[in-house]
Amino acid sequence: METLPATTASDAFPLQAESPPTETPPPAPPDRGWGPVARTAFRFAFAYWFLYSFALFASFPVSLFSTVYNRLAAPDPANPPGWMEYVGYATKPLEWYGQGKQWYTGWACRTFLPVSLGVDATPPTDRSGSGDRQYAYCTAFADLTLAVVVGLNWTVASELWVRLLTRRRPSYDRLNAFFRLLVRFHLMYFMIVYGAMKIWCGQFPPIADGQLEVKYGDSSPMGLLWRFMQFSQPYTSTTGIIETTCGLLLVCRRTTLLGAMCSVGAMGQVFLLNMCYDVPVKLMSGHLLLMAVTLVVQDWRKLANFFILAKPVAAAPLPALFVRWKWCHRIGLVVRTLLYLTFIGFTLERDYKSARETGILTPPESRPFVGRWTGVEFERDGETVPVPEQPANPPPMQFGQSKWSGEPGMQAVIRVSIQPQFQSAAFVFADKTLVSYPFRTEADDTELVVSKPRDPEPVGRLRMSFPEPDRMVLEGPFGQQRVKMTLRRIVDGRKEYLLKTTGFRWIQEKPFNR
Repeated sequence: METLPATTASDAFPLQAESPPTETPPPAPPDRGWGPVARTAFRFAFAYWFLYSFALFASFPVSLFSTVYNRLAAPDPANPPGWMEYVGYATKPLEWYGQGKQWYTGWACRTFLPVSLGVDATPPTDRSGSGDRQYAYCTAFADLTLAVVVGLNWTVASELWVRLLTRRRPSYDRLNAFFRLLVRFHLMYFMIVYGAMKIWCGQFPPIADGQLEVKYGDSSPMGLLWRFMQFSQPYTSTTGIIETTCGLLLVCRRTTLLGAMCSVGAMGQVFLLNMCYDVPVKLMSGHLLLMAVTLVVQDWRKLANFFILAKPVAAAPLPALFVRWKWCHRIGLVVRTLLYLTFIGFTLERDYKSARETGILTPPESRPFVGRWTGVEFERDGETVPVPEQPANPPPMQFGQSKWSGEPGMQAVIRVSIQPQFQSAAFVFADKTLVSYPFRTEADDTELVVSKPRDPEPVGRLRMSFPEPDRMVLEGPFGQQRVKMTLRRIVDGRKEYLLKTTGFRWIQEKPFNR
């Protein structure tokens, strides 16, 4: 009897390909270094962005610690713990850095700018809310001149070192890893801050009747843009979600390119709006747009291959900051991620809390003092001061700035406007001049405390009471006298504004454009 030969798996299934023998992968090609144009541009960019972002980057840990401690521990501001003074020592080097930068800014403007321009590089002492003040441009110019000097000296020294000693093109891969960390941190920080603010409409609160009373032709370009954004809360929240998402993508190195590309689109729109509507944040938004472009442009070849030439693209290498000590690199990644996520979480929580307390999520009955009020009676140091008769529902008006600063003889108050979105309490006197103060509430929202900006000493402590639903009485020390003012609420909605009454419609037979 003939025996059948034994069969193998390959004989039984001849269509199955045999696995190729394992081969040792070819060694990686040697590092060819950076070309002269790339390394020269990198030196200048590194110097400029380092100067521009250093203060924010260095102060971030201390500021984040203070935020977390104040939110979780809720210390008494009047009696801080003794060890807190040592935290302040950590900011001393930054103060010295700021003083040195301030000195160099003045020197650079006097040295490199023509006298005929009349540029004054004196830092302002007041706060105006503008990011495009002359001193801000002077500071950017000073950073630019110093970056040029650093870049030129770095280039000359490096090229001499290459030609005379190493004869090998230098590579900045590891330094570039730190450079990208610095740039994307700065970009991530402001994308999160401004994005979270927009999510809860903190930057653009719902449009008020007082704004609608301004004639269309009398609006400033910035006011026109602000009313456009304030009209639609869903649109405002969507822009905030987009900016916040851009910031979240910048946290991880593997999603940095995607986050930077999205940031180019988001900040490109913001920069264009600031330029076209004369919003005084042009300098900062332009820098954020350039930061996003800086992160994207390093991968221009891969983007061109993928989007234009339809070629396969290999994964980008992620060089470590610490090559010899890998455990330092891993610890750094963990610490960085924890710091960033803590910052993002507390930023979102802060803006949400602000929306619950003073913004779009606040129930009207929880803060009855918010709104516009007109004067009915006024007493100063126990004596009645006549109040000019006020209309029942006066329209919003523009008032001049008062020179009163707390001295005796305070005039009768005819209007009061308390706007929590801007933490502002404005008092209009009988001569139709206005004084405005930042405010806070104490004693379970029964005491209104007003003070000057950056001055902890209050100008007034006014106890609030509501004898009737539409009446409010403010009583207490105000400046160098004791006052008592009885006010009547000005109810918004004096007329049915078309902008507020026209709702959304899916079907429109004809366009409604006025």
